[in-house]
Amino acid sequence: VPDRVDLHELRDTLETRDTQRLAAKNAAKAEAQRLMDARKYAECVAVLQRVDGNLRTPDIEAMLTGASANLARLERLQKTVDQAVRNNQLQGLLQRVDELLTLKSDATEADLELREKLIEREQTQKSQIKALLQKAKQLRKEVRFEEALELLQRVPDELQNNAITTAIEDLNFFAELRSGAI
Repeated sequence: VPDRVDLHELRDTLETRDTQRLAAKNAAKAEAQRLMDARKYAECVAVLQRVDGNLRTPDIEAMLTGASANLARLERLQKTVDQAVRNNQLQGLLQRVDELLTLKSDATEADLELREKLIEREQTQKSQIKALLQKAKQLRKEVRFEEALELLQRVPDELQNNAITTAIEDLNFFAELRSGAI
């Protein structure tokens, strides 16, 4: 069989194309990793989706899945936080804001300000609850169980903690004992 130049050229062209595709895949993977580390999930997804399906390795698929999941979580959290702020439903929002800031690449001054306000609000609530518990203890010492109970029962459910629950249970017990003794 005579040496076929056209087949050699075709083989060389295919090898060059494969080398270029592999280099492009590796460059895309490196760029996607950089974007993922920078928490730019939408851009990461876009880069990885351009990689030819035949060249996608399990680690590229995993990165694509992770970036897509982070992007979806970021969008859901942003909507949840925005809606909670609009509706003034701030209880328990700090944890979501912290998660949002962890996922977000471009935290704004407003994001950071909201976080600080939520921290201040939480600290104020803790101080208020501590003061209520102290007042309830004082009323208990004065055998004013019903007043102490009323005071603690005014605390909204979402702010109640183990200390308040335990104090309410104790006060209920003492109030019942007292009413039974009378």
